[in-house]
Amino acid sequence: MHRIFATLFPEEPLIFPEKNEDLIETKNEEQIEALQDLYGTYAQPLKCSYQTNSKKNSIAKNSISILKKREIGLVDFHRYPAARYRLMDRLLPKEGEVVASMTKPTFCGQFSDDGQRFVSACQDYSIRIYDTSTFRTFDRLAEIELDDVGWSILDTTLSTDRNSVVYSTWSHSIYLIKLNGDECQSTIQPLYLQPLSNNFSVFSLQFSADCSEIICGANDACVYIYDLQKQQRTLRVSAHQNDVNAVRFLDDSNSLIVSGSDDGLVLVWDRRALNESQPKPVGIFAGHSSGITFVHSRVRVYFLLFMWKVFTCLPLANRWILDI
Repeated sequence: MHRIFATLFPEEPLIFPEKNEDLIETKNEEQIEALQDLYGTYAQPLKCSYQTNSKKNSIAKNSISILKKREIGLVDFHRYPAARYRLMDRLLPKEGEVVASMTKPTFCGQFSDDGQRFVSACQDYSIRIYDTSTFRTFDRLAEIELDDVGWSILDTTLSTDRNSVVYSTWSHSIYLIKLNGDECQSTIQPLYLQPLSNNFSVFSLQFSADCSEIICGANDACVYIYDLQKQQRTLRVSAHQNDVNAVRFLDDSNSLIVSGSDDGLVLVWDRRALNESQPKPVGIFAGHSSGITFVHSRVRVYFLLFMWKVFTCLPLANRWILDI
């Protein structure tokens, strides 16, 4: 084993060639091949087996082979970060495709959990539902025109069973729309949150996994939960020092929730140990340079993704809770 590691990791450092330089000789032929693959990846377009039936292209060296060689130590991206950045840059999308256009600014959009539907809303007081079951097409299934909207629709959430849509605006209530397939009923049901502030709006919404509750983040620095079975607000927590821009359920039991605010904090709450009069989070993510604009979680693995106003995304895995 010692001989194998000595062969793969010699004392001489690997040096990437400049554009017009030849490869520096090393004692290991596999290292030379790995460096040639890496340089060739930058000089030529990526070749992947699913793009063509040609056997020649399917076996051509590509980014996957580079990453595989990195895993066994033949390419050191930590020693050569510029090479890593160039490789990652080739895999990131540089151009977008317009699938729908609006006459007014659009503030929110959400895919269904199965990816078959997309719901968007903008300042023209309409909610649009698209069929996204086919690749790279957004076929409009329904357009719901709303009357009682203050300034704009700020957020929407689609239930996991795709039978309901809830939206928020500048109002003391959020609004529930029942869907019949992809068509909407004519009635819109207001869900009163009983806020203490007169100038009130909900900035973020989400259905629970069982569609029994709705979590809300509002401009009064509070987090609300509305129970659809009891038809009443069941939780109001003074969670932050500024607007709550993002909220999320973290598990199927609806016990763990997360909130993000303009105060730059992402807080995790456990409803089983939550006292509304003296709320205390069970986890804190601090140190952001500006307000949190979005949070998203992956149920069951406690994977949390959030974004703040410098347009940075930060993923955290299941070791993220800080006890206080």
